[in-house]
Formats: sequence, C-alpha cells, structure tokens
Amino acid sequence: MKPQFPLWAVSLACAAACAPSHAYDVLTHLAVRAVEHTVERAIIPANVHKVKQQGSFQEGSGVAPSNLPAAAGGFASCRDTFANGAIPVVNAPNARALCFDGFAVLYSPERKTPIYSAEKLTRARIADAKGEQRTENFFEDARLPASERSYLNDYRGSGFDRGHTSPAGDMPTPDSMAQSFSLANMVPQAPENNRGAWADIEKATRKYVQRSSGNVYVITGPHYESGNCPFVLNAQRALQAKGLPLPSSAPEVVSMAASRAGYKPPHRYDAQQCTIGASKVAVPSHLFKLVYDANTGKSWAHWLQNVDWAQPSAPISYQELVRRTGIEFLPGKQI
Repeated sequence: MKPQFPLWAVSLACAAACAPSHAYDVLTHLAVRAVEHTVERAIIPANVHKVKQQGSFQEGSGVAPSNLPAAAGGFASCRDTFANGAIPVVNAPNARALCFDGFAVLYSPERKTPIYSAEKLTRARIADAKGEQRTENFFEDARLPASERSYLNDYRGSGFDRGHTSPAGDMPTPDSMAQSFSLANMVPQAPENNRGAWADIEKATRKYVQRSSGNVYVITGPHYESGNCPFVLNAQRALQAKGLPLPSSAPEVVSMAASRAGYKPPHRYDAQQCTIGASKVAVPSHLFKLVYDANTGKSWAHWLQNVDWAQPSAPISYQELVRRTGIEFLPGKQI
C-alpha cells in the first residue's frame, strides 16, 4: 500500500521552513513524526495498532508513593519550578497548589483536573530521564479532600486515557516518575491523541531542551471550550457517518448515536457538562503546552484539540495563549 501523506504533515514541513529559529526544531520534528505515522499506518496491520492501544491502559497497585511532598504552603517548596519564581496569575480562588518532585500542579477542585502543571527542564534532566522506567501505577492523590479528587473508577470504561500534563518522559528520578502518575496530574485525553499527536509534541519539546543551554520552563494544561465536548463530537461523527440527522442537544446526540449508530459512550457521563465518572471529571476540549527558554527569552505554545483526529499545527504566540486561557503564565516577563 502506497502511503498518502496528509495535507497537515506537508503544512507542518512548510511552516518549519519559514519558522524562526527557536521553533524550527519543534516543527521539523513534528513534520517528520507525521510522515513516520503515515508510513506506519500503511505497513503495519491495523490489529497491531489495536493491541498496542488496549495494552497501554494499565493498572498498577493504586497505592500512592510514600514520599509525596506535604500539601501545605502553596508552592513554597517548589517555587523554583517557575521562571524567576513567579507564579502564574489565574482567577481560581479554590485551586489547590501541589508540589511534586520535579514538577508542580495547580489543581481545580471543581473540574478534578489540573489548571496547569509546571516543569523546569534542562539538558541534564532530560538525559537523566532517558533511563527511568515508567511505573504505570496511577493513584488517587490523598492530599486532596475526598470530595475534590478524581478516582481511578472515573476513568474506567470512559474511553479516555489518563493523560499526563507533566509527562512521565520528563521525570529524572524514580520518585518523580512514581509521583507523575498522581491523578492530580491527569486529564481525560483522547487515546489516539495522547499516544500520537500529543506524544510527538512532548518528544519535540524534549528534543528542543536537549539543544538548549539553560533552563527551559514548560507549562501544560487543559482548556474547556463550550460546544466542543470530545465525546459529543465523537457521537456527532458516528451519526454523520450513518447519514443520520443531528439532534439539537448534546445529551440527545450521545443517546441517539449510542442507540442508532453503534457509538459507545463513556460508562458514566454528563453530556451537558462534558464530564466523566461519578466524580464528574471535566473532559477538556483542548490541551496546551507553553515553552519558555529563559536563556534566549523565546517562547511559544502548542495548542491541540482533544480528539483522536487532531493533528499538530504551527505553535501560537505567548500572547495568544494568554488571550485564549485568561492566564498570565509568565508574570513580569516582557514577551
């Protein structure tokens, strides 16, 4: 079978050719991975991909590491995770600040997901991270009140991965690796998105850090856009594939797709609020990753829709990310 390279892959390659130097490596890596994915799909049997997908949703013991930092004092013990120790400015009065070994999370009790996670990456850290083995032991973070946590059961049967915001691939020690599997560091993420396009963005970021000469600060998080609930969009596509009309409300879309189009919705969900599980974990419409090189002063952000068919595009500016999210991630910086 002759592979047909998608238009978005060609567009990324063109964007890389015209990009400023700080974004060239990132765009080139993503364009190359796009071609590799296309070739893989052409030469590897579909059932191999299916087995790989199913096997990645693993369960560990569910027991939290014994050395989690105390949930007290805000970000006092991990302030150096942020550029110049400056905490992002966000209007979230009920948010919980959680320090981990190697990263920090500002957690939303209402959405049961991070508002953002933050890391300080260096060439040495990425080199150390290469030898660490994934633990795959996802756990409920008991530092949060029971009513504010997400639970393992919320994700089971949901159709979504437990997607890291601070990725396991960035973790340089056994402790930081184990702690990165806290559900406080997770968002419900479309499976193909998590293991494909988003994984490529994570790898491209690490590749950039390996070529940097100082601290690179990375802030990752979810975004929630009304009318773009991922599992409702999946249901709409199922109905359209069958040539069926689309109902006017999100709950009706999911219900009709399940009954007439063979769509399998999350085991427990609220289509109106776009949540999964008994704890009502919010499903983001988009994911973002801000990269700030403190040595060069350059910054850019990746923005990706949280659906299986999403593909990377050229990064957006810091100012555009602030406009879309309403969060000042680098207060005091002239960018």
